[in-house]
Amino acid sequence: SAQYQEYFRAEVVRLARNQGLPVVDFATQLRSSGANLPAQRFFPHDGHLSPEGHRVVAEVLARALQP
Repeated sequence: SAQYQEYFRAEVVRLARNQGLPVVDFATQLRSSGANLPAQRFFPHDGHLSPEGHRVVAEVLARALQP
């Protein structure tokens, strides 16, 4: 279920940060408000990333990989 997936995601992020591991939390970035509504980042009724969602992931990953 989505509720368990969210719990699991948050727990993995928490544990990684507690261990001092770098974390790129795409879920939080995809949910954040911005020029486009978060719902536009996913295909309706399916949950897969839309082209807009892939663009957000690419931008977040590019920022995270910069030295």
